[in-house]
Amino acid sequence: MPVVSNTSPLFNLAAIGKLSLLRQAFDEILIPEAVLAELEPVREYSGVQAIHAAIAQGWIVVRVPHDVSKIRSLEQDLGRGEAAAIALALELKLRRILIDEREGSRTAEQSGLEPVGVLGVLLRAKREGHLESVKEMMMALRDEVGFYIRRDLFTKVLQLAGED
Repeated sequence: MPVVSNTSPLFNLAAIGKLSLLRQAFDEILIPEAVLAELEPVREYSGVQAIHAAIAQGWIVVRVPHDVSKIRSLEQDLGRGEAAAIALALELKLRRILIDEREGSRTAEQSGLEPVGVLGVLLRAKREGHLESVKEMMMALRDEVGFYIRRDLFTKVLQLAGED
């Protein structure tokens, strides 16, 4: 089943060398052009190069959402990438969206979508046997990328992963 992604899950997983977890979890990752544009300023970063390689390989696909008024409406409260990703997921009638930001996740949920963040991807990978340590990946996200994980959430995810 395909899934639409915002910038954050792609960038953060690529930054810790785990972009492949998305390929293992989903048939196809769809991104709006706005997400690709958000990656452009850091194009030379190795994680972003991995995303471009995945696009060249065809398992990350750039799509153009057509409902411009929906995007503009969502952009009143969200960033361009988040708004376009939500609009694309709704347009394609997909159930899930990869998105991390709190307001974006809330808006996606209110729109009838099921938001999944990078930590959810890590948990799924662990359950499916594609990842040995969620804790190690969360520490890499936090320490190497600066991904903020509240202490209580860190603990909860470890419990869900069976690593507490």
